[in-house]
Amino acid sequence: MVPAATKRWSAAEHEAGLALFVTPEWRNRFRAILAMDDRKRRAQLSKHCWDRFDARFDRRYARLVEPKVFQRLLPILQAKGAPQMCYVLSTDDDLDRQELLLDEVWGLAHDSDQTENFLVSCVPGLLGFYSDHEWYTNRWILERTEGC
Repeated sequence: MVPAATKRWSAAEHEAGLALFVTPEWRNRFRAILAMDDRKRRAQLSKHCWDRFDARFDRRYARLVEPKVFQRLLPILQAKGAPQMCYVLSTDDDLDRQELLLDEVWGLAHDSDQTENFLVSCVPGLLGFYSDHEWYTNRWILERTEGC
């Protein structure tokens, strides 16, 4: 369980934390893509990241969430210490690199009509989730314990 978080983190802290959830062999590339300017970064994310992004997760820290469990993911995240605000990387330009309310992001990711991908940091490097456009098969909870 992640300690209850009342702290607000910077975008850089969230992005560094998200990198800890990807495989070690891909982690440096992920960090380099996030460091690029927006236009180049968007093209690189589209080309290298979002297509089958789940294949890049370090399986020690990523757990596939069944559709019936995803219905309850918001209270599960909150019970694990997710704060009200979270940081979002998304294929939706209006949501990408934004700090948003967790329940708002969860609602967008939960919407069966959504066509966007969401990589969400709740507590940098410790708790987050991923949802892609194949909402019924590809949702992951990302969780590490401190000191991993």
